[in-house]
This record gives sequence, structure tokens and C-alpha cells, in this order.
Amino acid sequence: MKLLNKRYKIQKVFGQGGMGRVYLAEDIQTQEMVAVKECIVHGKDPEQTIRRIQREYFFLTKLEHPNLVKALDIFCWRNNYYLVMECIAGITLSQFIREKPNSIDFTKQLEIAKQLCSVVAAINQQGVIHRDLKPSNIILQGDNLTPRLLDLGIAKSINRELATITNMESIVGTPSYMSPEQIDHRLKVEKNTDVFCLGVVLYQFFSWLPQSPFYAGSAIATLDKIVHLELPPLFSDTSDIQYLRVSGMISLALRKSCEDRLDSADTMLEMLRGSAEIDGEQTKDEPVVAKNYMGVIVALIVFVISFGLYHYFYQVYPTVQHNKLYEAQYKKAIIYEEQKDFAKAIEEYTKLLEMKSSSHVYKKIGDCYLESRNYARAIENWQSALSLETNLAMKEDLEIATEVAFFVIYKDSQKTSYNDIQKARKLFDQAIDYGTQKKYGESLALLQEVVSLYPKAIDTYYAKAQLHYRLRQYKQAIISIKNFIQLKPQDDRNAYGLQGLCYFSLARYTQALSYYNKAIEANPDRAENYNNRGYLYATLGQYEKALVDCHKAIYIDSAQQQFHNSLAFIYNNLGFYERATQEVEISLKINPNNAIAYLHKAVSNYQLGKRNKALEYFQRAAKSMSHSELQKRYKVHKNSKLNDSNERMWRFFPRSEVDGYSEKNFER
Repeated sequence: MKLLNKRYKIQKVFGQGGMGRVYLAEDIQTQEMVAVKECIVHGKDPEQTIRRIQREYFFLTKLEHPNLVKALDIFCWRNNYYLVMECIAGITLSQFIREKPNSIDFTKQLEIAKQLCSVVAAINQQGVIHRDLKPSNIILQGDNLTPRLLDLGIAKSINRELATITNMESIVGTPSYMSPEQIDHRLKVEKNTDVFCLGVVLYQFFSWLPQSPFYAGSAIATLDKIVHLELPPLFSDTSDIQYLRVSGMISLALRKSCEDRLDSADTMLEMLRGSAEIDGEQTKDEPVVAKNYMGVIVALIVFVISFGLYHYFYQVYPTVQHNKLYEAQYKKAIIYEEQKDFAKAIEEYTKLLEMKSSSHVYKKIGDCYLESRNYARAIENWQSALSLETNLAMKEDLEIATEVAFFVIYKDSQKTSYNDIQKARKLFDQAIDYGTQKKYGESLALLQEVVSLYPKAIDTYYAKAQLHYRLRQYKQAIISIKNFIQLKPQDDRNAYGLQGLCYFSLARYTQALSYYNKAIEANPDRAENYNNRGYLYATLGQYEKALVDCHKAIYIDSAQQQFHNSLAFIYNNLGFYERATQEVEISLKINPNNAIAYLHKAVSNYQLGKRNKALEYFQRAAKSMSHSELQKRYKVHKNSKLNDSNERMWRFFPRSEVDGYSEKNFER
């Protein structure tokens, strides 16, 4: 058996964590079983990663909370860090909910919930945001079902969208419990981010749902529900104040905006304690109340109950009924939209706005007007949505849709003379010449003149999209593609592939995959589409799918260098370095000056221990591209065999001073 740090004898692998494996091991010094968490150090700033790992150990030892797993040791072995923690026997909360629903009463649930709020509050008080609270991170220990939080989560790598679509387990897990601000990494993650995540866990626990209440079957639908769906109150069909207090607390924890949400897990705990006290229970340590105070106590109890009933019937109950009506109204509108009865759908969505202003509903109304070809009203509603929307990715999509609708109105309103058309044609030819000479800025300026003269010049928009893409102006490229499709919808099969490339470059992998799939469906004989989708799969660590697609691309057209480069990238990530080298040799026969091919060859040779050769090939690649550009082009997924040595490899490769890059050598 493998022995780590001359002390921990590995028994088996528990599972795969965010930064490496988690092992069950025997401590040969104490003869006790422990959990050893592997923390592979990689990324742009390894020193920062190491500090985060050390900080996790520091807090685990400092906190000593009864509901937090204890840290026992930390060590570095073969350039990787390991956290040693106590081994907890029990059942995860996610398993308990699925396998033993309704097996404990509300009072026991309340006890567990208070302990969870207590441990999260203790973590937050140390300035740590957990970020990854979920039922599978909580173990219920012993007959008393004491909850234990497995780790702090601060050493996890957070690449949100990649984690979202890598596999279905990830979708059911972490993203289903994310806060709205975690979905868009450009928004600040506040301390009460954990309040939202814990609120989701408690909502699922008290309602005995087998999955997160936001789970919707697919990644994009799940994230959409987190951002837009207001969950109905937990206990709406009861007048029991104790249940209503818990329901109200969770509703406040699940507010979408950090400013509107409960400020801390401490506040959640206090509200739960207040709920328990309503039951009239006394703790053993409480003194017996003197008889002469009993009248006052009874009066206070009557007042509290009266106030609670008033609060329920005049505040909570109307809110519950309002949410039920809202949900029913929303479902009604969706049905009309799916039936393509857009007039009825708009009517029902408008009723929703009378109940509550929502960017999502404005967007839906705009979409219906678009389908009805009422572009002005579509723009009007999308702009209303923009004024309310806080998610930056969704704002970007609304801006793109608005630009395209403006274009449709503009092109239909313009009258073009014969002379304008002739002039536009000459400018278009001149722009294409500039593009051939790689004068992309000049070419783009001329194409804009063409559009001004003749808004219906179809091919101009596709040419503009290609130039924007080369200039890395991906949002503008998407707008130009959509304008092209508006003018020539029957010829959108190539446009799908270019849209996929743009979304891939924006790291919006869900949309990229969707457009690659459409491109392949529309044009199954186009090799480039398979290669692009294969490279996306490789970026996500789904190497089997990647191999199938890239081999298909080569089967269709074996003379394209980038297809062999893609295969070399996949084989390097799988650890088949000799096979990767073979693909590079084929690639270099097609073009002996390709920087990316030399980069793949450098990586293969480094992993095979041929350091001098690796250095030679890397220096050839670095003649055209800088060290940072080359590294950016070699994103390594956590499933990759390169993970263990990736950071050391990039430290080995020397820095180059090349500022730009050669476009012809930039193909992957």
C-alpha cells in the first residue's frame, strides 16, 4: 500500500475533491483511521494556492467547532500538499434525505438546522466564506445525527461555468446550491453568500426534496431558476407560528440580492432559536419562575401569540397567496408561449408585471414581440429588462438582442439608390482585399461604410463577423452574425459554427456547445465543426468525446493542421505522449512554422523526460507567441494527466519577450 509522508498508509480512495483525491488512510503512529485530502497546486499563482491550503488548515485547527471536521496534520509530499482530517463515519445529508425521507420529526430537523447555522456562523466570523455548502458536504454522525461540515471549501478552484457543464453530477451538486452572485463571477461574493447557499440546503431538508429546489434537469435551466425563480414559502398551509418562523427565515435567506438577504448565519441561528422558544420548552438550567410573575408571563405569551397570528394573517398569508397566484400565472403564460400564441402570452406576462416588476418577465415579453415581428415593442421591453437586470452575462445577451432588433428596423426603413449600391459593391471588394492583407481594422471600417450605404448587403455582415472574431471583439461578432441570419436565415449553417467559436472565446461553454451541435446538425460534412466541438470537450476534460469528434474531423479532411494539433492536445492530456508526438509530426509536415504544433511537441517531450528537446521546441514556439499567450492556449482540466506537473512545466519553460503573435501560427 502507498505510504504518504512515511506515516499515512492509503487504504482506498474516498472520492474526487475539488483539487484532487480524498483518501481513507491509517495513521501508523496512532493506529487510527484518517481522511487525507490531496491538494494539487496549480494555476497562475501557485504561491497563493499554497497560502489558501495553509489557511484552511489554520482555520480548521483554530475553530474547533463541534460541527466542523477536525484537522490533524498538513504536509507537503512530492510538490503536492495534503490535509489530514479526522475520519467521520455516518451518512451524508443528501443520502439521508433521499433514502430516509420523513424519518425524523420537525423538532429534530430544527435541532440539526441550528447546528448547521452555528458552524457556518463560526466560519464566517473568521472572515471565511465557504462558497460550497451543499448536502453532500454534510455528514450526519451517530444515532443522534450530529451534522459535521466536511471542509471549509476555501481551497477549491472556482471556474463556474466549466464546473457547471462538465458532468451531470456537478450540475446536480454545486451549481444547484450556488447564490446568484456566484453564477456571475463579476459580481462581488459577500459574506451572506453562505446565507443563500445554506437557505437552499435547509429548504431542501425541511421539504424532503431529493434534489435542490432549483434543480431543473439542465445546467442552463438550473442557473436560470437560481437567478429568477422565487421559491414558494415552505409551510404555507399551517397557522403554527413555529413552522411559519422557520419558513419566513428561509425565505429571507433566499433573497436574490445580497442587500435584501439576511446579513449572516448568526441571524439565521437567532431566528431558529426564537422558533424553538415558541414551543414553550424550557431548558434544564432555567430557574423556576416565581408565582407572582406568572400573570406577567401569561400576558406576554398571549401578546406574542396574538402578534404572531396578526403577522400571519395580515402579512405572511397574503404573501403566500400572492406567490401561489404568481406561479400559476407564470405557468399559464409559458403554456401560451410554447403554443406560439404570442398575443395571449404577452397578455399573461403583462399581468405578472402588475404583480411584481421582473427583468425576466420583461425579457419574456420582448421575446414574444420578437416572434411576432414587432421589433419596436421587443426593444422597449428588453430595455426595461436591462434596467432591472443585475446578472452581467444576461445583460450582455439582452444588449445583443436589442442591437439585432434595431438593425432589422433600420434596414427596413432605409431606401437605397442604384448609385449607392454600386458604390457599396466597390467598397466591399476593397474591404476584402484589406482583409486578405491582414489589415483588419481598415477592412472593418470599409465594411461599415458598405452597411451605411446599403443595409441589406448580406455578405457584408458575415465578413464583419469574421473580422470582429479575428480582432477578438466577440460580442460584436455575435451581433453581426445574427444580423446576417436576419437577412439570410436559410444560410445560417456556417454562422452557427462561428457563433460557437465566439461563445467559446468568451468562456460561455454552454452556449458554445449548443451552437456547435446546431452547426453539425445543419452541416454534418463540415470537418471544422467536429474539430471545434472536440476541442471544447477537451477543454472540459471530456476526452473520450473529444477524441471521437477530432478523429471524425480528420476522417473528413486530414489536410487541416489544426485538427492534428487538437488531437495532440488531447493525447497529451491523456498521458499518451508518444501518440501526441506522432500527431505533431503530421501537423508540421503541413506547416513547419506553426507555433502551437511546437508547443504540443515541447509538452510531450517534457513529460517524457526529454528536457533539452522540450526546451528547443518551446523556444521555436516562443518566436511567434509570448510565454503567457502559449500558456493561455494550454488550459489543463482537473481530469488531465498533466495536472501533477503542469505548474512545474511552465516554470521550466523560459519567459519570452514576444508581444504579439503571428496570425497564421495561432491556429490550435
